[in-house]
Amino acid sequence: DDACMDVLYQAAKSLFEQKNFEDAADVFAFLVGLNRNKFAFWLGLANSEYQLMHYKEALDAFTSICEGWPQSAACYLSISRCYKA
Repeated sequence: DDACMDVLYQAAKSLFEQKNFEDAADVFAFLVGLNRNKFAFWLGLANSEYQLMHYKEALDAFTSICEGWPQSAACYLSISRCYKA
């Protein structure tokens, strides 16, 4: 349910803020699996993978953001960062 997903999202955000990117990526990936229509879940996953230097996985997640939310200019800039890395 939404309350449970919100608790998991807050936990993933906290892990990311603590620079525990591996665990954050795992939780964000789980959340994306539960609901592929949440921008914040995809963004958390993409940024976690990028911080881990998993550029292909980050690129895949940023691409999903651009496809689902084409109005988001940040995803296009983030894709370019992946290619430069």
